[in-house]
Amino acid sequence: MFAESGLDIWHWSNPIAATTEIKQAGFEVLAYGGMEGLAGGMAALIEKFAAEHPGAFENLVQAAVESSELPQYRDATDHLHFVVTRN
Repeated sequence: MFAESGLDIWHWSNPIAATTEIKQAGFEVLAYGGMEGLAGGMAALIEKFAAEHPGAFENLVQAAVESSELPQYRDATDHLHFVVTRN
């Protein structure tokens, strides 16, 4: 489903469908990761850590980065980022 809001255009999908669409468009998926990693759905807690516990915040950010390509976190994220090459 494509939707439009102001200057933004987005497409709701899931990892399997998105990977299939990218391949059908003639690209090879080299890697993909979820933007949020294990921190998905934790916005309120992350904001609190950033304000009250900077060290814990830094650790959480690092853990999110390190987990961003693990399937259990990558495929449960709100935002996927693909690295592709044209076949």
